[in-house]
Amino acid sequence: MRFFYISDDKDVDATVISVTLKSTPSPEFVFKGDKITSVRVLESTDDKSYYKLKKKYGDNLTDEVIKNDVDLDFMMTGLLISETTKTYLTNSGSIMNYAPNIKELIFDSNGEEKDVREPKDIEPNIKEDTPPVRFTGKLFNKKAAILKFIFKKTIQLQHTNGLTYDYLYNMAKNLHDKNQLMYMGAGANGTDPLIFQLNGIPMRGFLEGRVDKTKYQLLLHLSNMEIKLP
Repeated sequence: MRFFYISDDKDVDATVISVTLKSTPSPEFVFKGDKITSVRVLESTDDKSYYKLKKKYGDNLTDEVIKNDVDLDFMMTGLLISETTKTYLTNSGSIMNYAPNIKELIFDSNGEEKDVREPKDIEPNIKEDTPPVRFTGKLFNKKAAILKFIFKKTIQLQHTNGLTYDYLYNMAKNLHDKNQLMYMGAGANGTDPLIFQLNGIPMRGFLEGRVDKTKYQLLLHLSNMEIKLP
C-alpha cells in the first residue's frame, strides 16, 4: 500500500491509497493425483561451455558434438540445483573479477547503434513531492486499448475518508458511464509516462472505472509495450 497523488479533469487533486491487485493463481498441474512441481537442473558445466569447446576443438567442434557428445558432462548434467550465485563473464568466457564499466547503447528503429553514453539514473515521478497524475483528456475504447497495448500490471485506487470516497466514486462513475479508459500522464505538464521507482520502467497509465450502486472500483492499468504490425 502506498499513497497516490491524483488530479481529475477539473484539476481537483487529492492523495489516495494505491494497492497492487493480486494476480489470479496459476492452475496446478497434477499427474495421477500427484502435484507436478518445477525444479532447476544443471544444464552444463564451465568446461563444456561454448567458449571452452570452441577454443579446444576450433572448426571441428560441430563434428565432435555430433560424434562424441563433447558438449555433455554425463556425471554433472541434470543434477538438481538449490542455490546459485550470479557471476559476470568477459567476452572471452572467463569470470570477471571486478565490476564492469556499464555503458548505454542507443539503437534506432532499424536496430543500428546510434549512440553510446554513460547511464543516468531515472528519477521516479510518482511520489509525494511530485505533481499529481493527471487526466490527459484522451479517452480509449476498452476493446481498442486491449488490442493496442500489453498491460503488465494493475493498481487499484482506494479512498481514505468520506471526501476521497466521493471524489473517487464520481471519477469511477464518469468513466463507467462512458465505458472508456482515461489516458493518464505524470510530470509538470501531465503528459509524461509514469515512473514508480528509481530507474523504473516508464509506464503508460489507463484509468478504468467500475460502479455497482454505492460500490466502485478505480483501476489504473499500466503498459510499457504497444502492439504494432511490422
